[in-house]
Amino acid sequence: MSYPGIEFATKEMAYDNGCINRDRSEEDLIRGLYNWLRDVDPETFNATTLQMIDVWLSSLAEKDMHLLCAGEEGEQHDVLMCAPVGIREYANLLLTLIFEEVL
Repeated sequence: MSYPGIEFATKEMAYDNGCINRDRSEEDLIRGLYNWLRDVDPETFNATTLQMIDVWLSSLAEKDMHLLCAGEEGEQHDVLMCAPVGIREYANLLLTLIFEEVL
């Protein structure tokens, strides 16, 4: 299964933090993301939860995606508050874990 919204968010965070460069390509980053997603706790992030997060991320305007992934904490919070109830916490946790463990 692919998650284009999660991929885009991961790349947005990676570019903002200098994690894609001559030593690490987008392809390497995305390969690492999917390896990490394969091993993530299924009780926290089952396929349905990941799909719902991905659909929400894919629906964001480019500006909102940028604010969510590269903005200040308050800007990120404002975008997260637009997520459907029940997805906010999981989306926030997923993006935090990707930042900490994949990037």
